[in-house]
Amino acid sequence: MDKQGKSAAEIWAAAGDYNCLLYGMHDGDLSRGIASFGLGISSIHSIDPVSVVVDRLNSGVIA
Repeated sequence: MDKQGKSAAEIWAAAGDYNCLLYGMHDGDLSRGIASFGLGISSIHSIDPVSVVVDRLNSGVIA
């Protein structure tokens, strides 16, 4: 919208006063909101079971 020349007020209104972040990221309701992912997502190289992640954290191994 910014590239289309819309004002900050128009963008704010279209974003539902940013409630879309609350609905999407907090409530997990992507039908009403959005989920925003920053640069940190690029550091994810694999999806491990939570038990593996917890075991790593407990042993002091973070990577």
